[in-house]
Amino acid sequence: MPVAETFWRKLIESIRRENCILVLGPQVSFDPSDPDCLPLTALLARRLADHEALKTVSSNLTNRNDLAHVAQLLKQQPQIDHIDLEVEAKDFYDNYQTITTDFHQNLATLPFTLCINAAPDNLFSNALIKEGKTPKKEFYNFKRPRSFEAYRPDTNQPYVFHLYGHCDDMESLVLTEDDLLEFLVNIIKGSPELPPLIRSQIASRDKNFLFVGFGFQSWHQRILLHVLKTQNPSYESLAVEAKHFFDHPDYSQTVVFYSYSHKIKFEHFSWLDFANQLRNAYIPLKASTATQPLMPADAPKVFLCYASEDRDQVTQLSIQLQENGIQPWQDKQDLRAGDNWDRHLVHVINHSVDYMIVIQTPAMGERTEGFFYKEIATAKNRQSNMSSKFRFILPISLKGDIRLPELTEFHQIRLDKPDGLNQLIDAIQSDWNQRSRKHQVIA
Repeated sequence: MPVAETFWRKLIESIRRENCILVLGPQVSFDPSDPDCLPLTALLARRLADHEALKTVSSNLTNRNDLAHVAQLLKQQPQIDHIDLEVEAKDFYDNYQTITTDFHQNLATLPFTLCINAAPDNLFSNALIKEGKTPKKEFYNFKRPRSFEAYRPDTNQPYVFHLYGHCDDMESLVLTEDDLLEFLVNIIKGSPELPPLIRSQIASRDKNFLFVGFGFQSWHQRILLHVLKTQNPSYESLAVEAKHFFDHPDYSQTVVFYSYSHKIKFEHFSWLDFANQLRNAYIPLKASTATQPLMPADAPKVFLCYASEDRDQVTQLSIQLQENGIQPWQDKQDLRAGDNWDRHLVHVINHSVDYMIVIQTPAMGERTEGFFYKEIATAKNRQSNMSSKFRFILPISLKGDIRLPELTEFHQIRLDKPDGLNQLIDAIQSDWNQRSRKHQVIA
């Protein structure tokens, strides 16, 4: 399978399962009429840099596009205080209160349930509303505690959380370098606290992230992600950054740090192209799901046992099984983790499915540990309590003669053979028909 196709399918599947947290950085908030798509923070920085109070110290401005730098320098002028900055920022963002962009509109069509927004504007919330959704909008105020209502987001009522404050509350905005330091200190202390929903979702090892324009070259992002406890996730996250990130002198060092400690993969796209391609990649999946035929009530149910590295191939197999009247048990909540396995999956294997398909691959064979070993042990125990005339465990290999030592006593079906898939379908259907006839005789 081409790398590009694998890339999109893996990302889309994560979004479809509602396991993907969207993180929008300040770089992707821009004026839709601006052909250069400069971030709103850069436009605000330029506006502040032209302030009358900075004319005598303009030589100290090392970067007119850096909001924290410009705002810090402006606040240090005798005639300017922090409220002056807040009013300037409020007036600026008021110009964008009711608009959105094609970039945000494309992302709004996707079934995200949670978006962490590092920009203080309404561009994404407006896109969600335009898409017919009802977003719940909240924000963090690094200067004082706020109360947050309990909320259960879904794809039609997503939760949009503005981490660096929102323009509706001027005090909450992180503008200067001093603000940024105070923000990080308070996040570290947990005072004020983040909403429980945000804390639990970010810390979950079963979630992954889609970072778009987050700005990983900034030093404070390392501290932020470390404090938010996003280390050692189960699944790979994706960071989409602009060209200047990959041209940065510290690019290689940054990638190594995040790849190992946070499992983040970096890709270069233009924002508009990425959002458009992501939406176009999702549309066929949405259409195929919507037109999928109803499964017969008496369809056999199968549990798919696999290594997490093979998720893309397993998804394709799942679709093929459904097309042939066989219902895969969907592990939508990713329960292969900790106590959830003992409480739920053992019960599923023993009581909720009719077969287990073990998908043997090199990735599975190379693992010395994995929850699939416990799944196999549970399935073998159930098989031992069944008549030898009937099947429960069906080992298959996707490519090559891969055999786990635990399954050598069972006949293996190779799906890389010309008739492999038909053999698997026939094995399940013939066994299922035999079981049905026996039940009819007993009745």
